[in-house]
Amino acid sequence: MRGTLRNIKREARGVEGRYTLKSVQSRKQQVESMQVDKIKEAAHQLIDQLPDNSTWDDVIYGIELRREIEEGFADSDAGRTTPADEVRKEFGLKK
Repeated sequence: MRGTLRNIKREARGVEGRYTLKSVQSRKQQVESMQVDKIKEAAHQLIDQLPDNSTWDDVIYGIELRREIEEGFADSDAGRTTPADEVRKEFGLKK
């Protein structure tokens, strides 16, 4: 998914590598359509992998976990990360 988003961003650029409103809107619609298909496919896979005695809580947990992981990848791709050394320092942890 991450590589796909990079390609979409690249393709949405208009003249001289700049984004145009029309190109961004068009690519956004394509991404949203792809995301709906991927989300439905991922949800089906998740449910198929659950044991027969699963609860709704198990389904929700699996979906939330998947969403959080994907958001983490998106943050990483966008450079919204904190170096491990800073996190250790903030929490008073040793290397």
